[in-house]
Amino acid sequence: MAACLARSAARFRLSDGGDGALKVWRTRDRGRTWRALTQSLPQKDLYVGVLRDAMAADPLTPAGLYMDTTGGELFYSANDGDDWEKLPASFPRITTLKVWLV
Repeated sequence: MAACLARSAARFRLSDGGDGALKVWRTRDRGRTWRALTQSLPQKDLYVGVLRDAMAADPLTPAGLYMDTTGGELFYSANDGDDWEKLPASFPRITTLKVWLV
């Protein structure tokens, strides 16, 4: 586990797994069970790191989730992590991620 985020009744974990697959995990029962949210996330050949501050959420319902990698990829979900998209850009190494609504 590299990043952990609490958002209302849900909790999220982000891991690179070491197997080239990027995974976000969600629990809605205080950690008794976890579900991998991998829809549209790279599931092979993505060997990057994720850091402690690599995930953020906005206060909207459903939550907008945002995560980054040390390789400069930025992924986002507009539906509480059920589906993900990659921002079509590449950034330098990202070490922390914050969200502001304007």
